[in-house]
Amino acid sequence: ATWHEGIIELDREVTGLDRRRTLSSILSYPEVSSAVALDSKEDIITAALVTRSLEGLVTVGPVLGKEMGLLPLIRAIHQTQPSQTTGMSILISNHSNVVKSLLDVGFQVNMALGEMTWNNAPMPGGAREDYLALIHPTLG
Repeated sequence: ATWHEGIIELDREVTGLDRRRTLSSILSYPEVSSAVALDSKEDIITAALVTRSLEGLVTVGPVLGKEMGLLPLIRAIHQTQPSQTTGMSILISNHSNVVKSLLDVGFQVNMALGEMTWNNAPMPGGAREDYLALIHPTLG
């Protein structure tokens, strides 16, 4: 079974947006996979990420959920990649602790972007603290 519906619902909760059509489309691509962390007591998704593997590069995003769930998901995705994988790209969204954690395991910062805003204010709706990384532009 896939966790696509759970990922779409978590995305709605976190972003406050209905991106079902976009995410359903992305999740249907053959080069796209996903990983989830579950609360074992309640069988609910506590963190999720979506990846696209193409020509040796893995692009990651969105990443949703609690910060502590990110590194185990990144490790799980990394372990499933073919040996010819040359890199992984992830666009962190205003989470300095996540950036530090990724730097500690060998990632490097290639560029820094400002926080997403709506009329010069943080994006409305959702649990933005759980929006760890954006949908990668190559996916959406």
